[in-house]
Amino acid sequence: MAGKLNITLKKFPYSYLPYEKRLLTREAAAIGKIKTDDASGLQISVNANQVKAALSRLHRLTYFSHFSVGTGPVVPTQQFLLETTANGSCTANRQSTRYSTHGFHDYKGKFHPQIARYLMGRSELTTSSFVLDPFAGSGTVLVEAVHYGCNAIGVESNPLAVLVGNSKLKLLTCSDRELKRFHGGVQECIAKLGTRKSINTLASDLDIDTATLTYLQSWFAPAILLLILEFRTTCRHRLGPEWVDTADGILSSLIREVSQQEPADLRIRRRKEQLTRAPVAAMLSSSVENLISRTLAARKLLNDAPTSAIELAGDSRCLNSVLASAQRVPVDCIITSPPYATALPYIDTSRLSLVALGLCTAPDLRRLERDQIGNREISPYERKQAESEMERKLQSLPRQIGKFIHELVRKHKNSDAGFRKLNMPALLVQYFTDMKSVLTQTHVVLSRTGTAYWLVGPNRTNAGEKWLYIDTPQWIGTIAESVGFTISIDELDAYQRFGLHQRNGIRQEFLICMRPV
Repeated sequence: MAGKLNITLKKFPYSYLPYEKRLLTREAAAIGKIKTDDASGLQISVNANQVKAALSRLHRLTYFSHFSVGTGPVVPTQQFLLETTANGSCTANRQSTRYSTHGFHDYKGKFHPQIARYLMGRSELTTSSFVLDPFAGSGTVLVEAVHYGCNAIGVESNPLAVLVGNSKLKLLTCSDRELKRFHGGVQECIAKLGTRKSINTLASDLDIDTATLTYLQSWFAPAILLLILEFRTTCRHRLGPEWVDTADGILSSLIREVSQQEPADLRIRRRKEQLTRAPVAAMLSSSVENLISRTLAARKLLNDAPTSAIELAGDSRCLNSVLASAQRVPVDCIITSPPYATALPYIDTSRLSLVALGLCTAPDLRRLERDQIGNREISPYERKQAESEMERKLQSLPRQIGKFIHELVRKHKNSDAGFRKLNMPALLVQYFTDMKSVLTQTHVVLSRTGTAYWLVGPNRTNAGEKWLYIDTPQWIGTIAESVGFTISIDELDAYQRFGLHQRNGIRQEFLICMRPV
């Protein structure tokens, strides 16, 4: 009989949330039997003949910084090394989430990359596995898949998020020569800023129509808009077409800061004091250097085996056709954090970047917002139309959703509720109808032996001076069962989300684990 060998697992120096403590315990228990657990780490035991198989999992641990086997050396985990790319060390009291290319862009609505990585390890994905994120956002799951060493595909309907996600992936997966050429080229473009004088000429070079230019001029001081358009034009002449989007993504990361929008406000509200000038060139140069430094450090930690990772522009309600066109079905695992119901106006939040980068015209912003799942924009006419179809749609949804909607309608009836509250019943019915469409598609594209993980949070709405709890996780779980999944739900005591309606939010999230029946 093989002897036992002890493995010591060291914790990170930051404070763990209760759910993270549970997940690190599960990580350890998946490798061996836990013998001790204290503030500094855990000790587990494994059969001596299983150590070789355990080594790969030890290197890929998410919630431990180091490990040692027996009396062997103390070895840093890949996660520890990745997190050091954010600030050069991992001795901080806070968990890092901006390591590698995660810090490329402050896209609103991102979730912790550590959760995505943990779930890949839990699913025991391999270099041939394909992971899908049907609400890919700015590519958090896809970047973590590259770190982990498996293949990934994302689907996203916000064009800015697609641009940002693919830029992150390109920086990690391109050749060293390509990255060096991009680094030098984009800094050359920055160095040339200030040599062009005409906004109209630059707008013409970029095919910006009159209405869009007028919109941009209303949100940027002339001196700043000139530099923005000059940078975009110069990059198109100097960089290869495959790198233009990445340069645009870097520019997008500072658009809000140099605009007339109040930077601290997610909504489009103007500064009290107008901004006339900004050090755009210096800001761009600093962003590029920080990005390249983190990217180079992260690339050194990646597996030599090539991985395929891409984010596709598309609608997750048509997931099967989007993936079939890319020849990416079935997938082995799904990891996602879907949008909250009416919680965050993703398009409105990033409208300046969308227009400035030519991803959307100003008149088309409203349509793009309304096409998003979970949007809160609806006209009185559209609300009346939705209300006329509400009962029919509720027939295909769980009874508890119908009960909630009817209570909400009753409380708003004959009240002085504003249009936002009156819109809520119709918007919620549409949200859960859309969620059912995505879950149905998910069941089609997921391997019969695969697992889907949805990170979902509840929220609440005020009706008749009373808060009503919107139990999104439980209701999505019930919908998932109705389309052919077995489910389990874990509670995560979450960090505070950065969202527009924080007062309506609840510091709580749930991980729904779904497996095809």
